Amino acid sequence: MACPSTSRCTAVGEYVDNTGGWLTLAELWNGSGWSIQTTANPASGTHASLRGVSCSSTVACTAVGLYKDGSGATQPLAESWNGTAWTLQAVPTPSGAAGADLGGVSCPSSTLCIAAGTRLSASASYPLAERWNGVAWSVQSVPSSGAGFLNAVSCAATSACTAVGYVSGSTLAERWDGTAWAMQSTTAGDYLWGVSCASTTTCTAVGRSGHLTLAEAWNGTAWSAQSTPNPGEFGNGLLGVSCLPSACTAVGDQISAAGISLTLAERWS
Repeated sequence: MACPSTSRCTAVGEYVDNTGGWLTLAELWNGSGWSIQTTANPASGTHASLRGVSCSSTVACTAVGLYKDGSGATQPLAESWNGTAWTLQAVPTPSGAAGADLGGVSCPSSTLCIAAGTRLSASASYPLAERWNGVAWSVQSVPSSGAGFLNAVSCAATSACTAVGYVSGSTLAERWDGTAWAMQSTTAGDYLWGVSCASTTTCTAVGRSGHLTLAEAWNGTAWSAQSTPNPGEFGNGLLGVSCLPSACTAVGDQISAAGISLTLAERWS
């Protein structure tokens, strides 16, 4: 979900129609209620889903995700909202890849969006980033120490973006300085699922380490682990986070002693 104003929010996902097919979904909050928007779907695609959205204004939103093409391969998906309608954008699949998907997007301006996701090979997946320059999407070079993915991205400025995910069995964070991506050293953990950068020198990333919640903070120089509560007796995880300069809220899930999955929210003061 993205909220460019206190009375305007856009949420994206997917729904299943009466034939069993997956179609993209977007809903709009106008300050008093939610309404379904008409979204675009690839003409020859199936299983279309939107996984992330970012709005640089109330009339400029970009959503990203994935769909299955005619051969069943997973392909990246992007569409834009101009205040009136959603339209598909052409998104390249990396050269030589078996497919790709996009899990998150951040648009610090109307002419710049960064999307994070996964480049698929026949036997593994690798981190992927793509850039929208106001005219077209292009694949960016992303360093990687092994198989993995990028799941979320947050841009505090057009030359300051952070993407997080997983690589080679541990957490992954990468930083865009307006010219190139560079891997950053993170603390111990398994996955980072969400990230929010309140400024160019302040980011918080959340995820999971084993069966415990995980949060890491970026101070402009290095990542450090934060202490997080773990109320679930059989597992905990944080999936998303949103931050102001001095306050963050993270959400996820916890597994109770009865094996029931419950909602979880944590607050950083």
